[in-house]
Amino acid sequence: MINKTSLFEGLRQLASRDLQEALWLNRKDNRMSSFTEAMSYVFDDAGIARAIEVGYLQKNFSSALCKKMDELRRLLHKVPENASPRDIILHPKMHAIRVLAAELIDMFSAEMGQ
Repeated sequence: MINKTSLFEGLRQLASRDLQEALWLNRKDNRMSSFTEAMSYVFDDAGIARAIEVGYLQKNFSSALCKKMDELRRLLHKVPENASPRDIILHPKMHAIRVLAAELIDMFSAEMGQ
């Protein structure tokens, strides 16, 4: 039900300021992305929004992971998507988002047997 490739791509972007600067500010040859795309990788493309909605995430993953996913979603909604990429990268909530995304990479990896 969860697309691992999209999940980890989105979380990697959200976890790394260096990757954000490279992809969101178009500093990496042949690759571009954005804050909105990173969120979409996680919640839409990976199927996390649907997994939460139907209870799949709660049934198949730890309560700690589910709680961190909820916290990540809440924090992401505090960052204005219409801000410039530079302003998003520098937004005060981005530090907490990066920490949470990195923790979620480790948690999903452990719980999915990666």
